[in-house]
Amino acid sequence: MVGEQTTNGIEQNDYQTALKNYWAGRRQTSLEFLTTTLTSNPNHSDMFAMYRLWIEILSTEHRSKSLSMLLEHMQMRGILSPDQSDTFAALRALAHLELDEHQAVRLYERSLAESKDNPYAAEFFVAVKNRKAEQADEETLETLASSDDYFHLNRVFITYKLSKQSQPTRSAITLMQQRFPGTPKPYEYNLQTSWDTKDWNSAKKQARSLANLYPGNIENYIILGLCALKLHHTEEALDALEKALNMGGAHDPDVLSLLGQTYQRLKSSSENQEEVHQFALKCLTSAQRTLQRMGHDTTVLDCHISKVSTYEESYTENPKIFLVRLDQKSYYEFKHAHVDEIDQINIPLAKPLTPGDFCFLSATMIGASKNKQQKPLRIAGLYEVCGESAVNQDGIYHTPCQLVHKPSHSLSIEIAIQNEDRRSRSAFTCFELNDQAIDRITEEIQFRTEASAEEATAWGAFAPMAKVS
Repeated sequence: MVGEQTTNGIEQNDYQTALKNYWAGRRQTSLEFLTTTLTSNPNHSDMFAMYRLWIEILSTEHRSKSLSMLLEHMQMRGILSPDQSDTFAALRALAHLELDEHQAVRLYERSLAESKDNPYAAEFFVAVKNRKAEQADEETLETLASSDDYFHLNRVFITYKLSKQSQPTRSAITLMQQRFPGTPKPYEYNLQTSWDTKDWNSAKKQARSLANLYPGNIENYIILGLCALKLHHTEEALDALEKALNMGGAHDPDVLSLLGQTYQRLKSSSENQEEVHQFALKCLTSAQRTLQRMGHDTTVLDCHISKVSTYEESYTENPKIFLVRLDQKSYYEFKHAHVDEIDQINIPLAKPLTPGDFCFLSATMIGASKNKQQKPLRIAGLYEVCGESAVNQDGIYHTPCQLVHKPSHSLSIEIAIQNEDRRSRSAFTCFELNDQAIDRITEEIQFRTEASAEEATAWGAFAPMAKVS
């Protein structure tokens, strides 16, 4: 019986070794270990779990030809071992499901209908229901939960997660931790939960935990870099993505695309702007070519490449710093927006700005005196102008801007502002800051960064302009 084939003694280490290599992102190492182990010991007590891991690795890497060859091998093994034919049939059914061979899947649904007590057949039926968004019965899930195969427990986890049952989902994770110490599943689940709620700080923390747990897994550094980019922690994103690049990501479109976007953001604060510009363009175009060869859509990358290509032509070497005055409604909408919702915006202004200029978004504190020259302001974010302003028929200049940093708390500051002349209610007032105002803001930034290293890193992009030491 399959249920009696439990992991024990020295043979348990074989399966655990292959599994840990898989968790660590060393999938080829895991495959080589599986083939060597099963060749030397074809009747290994964990052979079914090993074949299941083999299927998972090949499907994860989209190696359809290798998976088809494995199918033929498992069919031969089922013929040579009649007492194990049901389990090998269920494993083949899972492989056909991963290959999206729908006709074969329907055939196995009929032929395995009387084998649902077999955990591999149970996994197959639950996986089919997951794809159809149908609810799996609890008896079948209990069969999977009692199995010693990691991916059976993972299927239980996936099923409860898809049905949004929080407590059973966490119970499944606890069961996985108990039977398979070292599983990254808790961090992966917390990362996904944070990602779904757009809690980028929490997502970055979980990604960092995954990178620390399995530093050899390139995917952990890609996710960490992406989370850092979401938070505009550019230096941290660069560190993570350069590690991914050195781990074999030189031809990975995800690594190249994210690295190009990171260097794109670094241009304005780099001493070697031309060198950084060229590297950003190289990364983005390499990612574009790779995705095109794979037949994937490159619309987003095309936009980044266009932006990098045209940005250098219009970029000003001596950027100016402006203050943009928001009304109270716009200020609160900005403050409560997720970072990704305000990453790139068009600001309606009464006059055009030049690409490379910076602008602080601010609002007057409620109750401030209208006649007071020193206006108490709340600065809610810093943007860099990333394209030419487009004027409409009403004379309003819509200016594309890229978020540099949105601080966790607004900067409260009093600075002298010039007389404002709002030409239209549809445009925000904006005026250039003088040296005295910049010094005042600089002092506030210095005070903030002394209290928070994270804020210091984020405000660092402004340092070359504000001369923050």
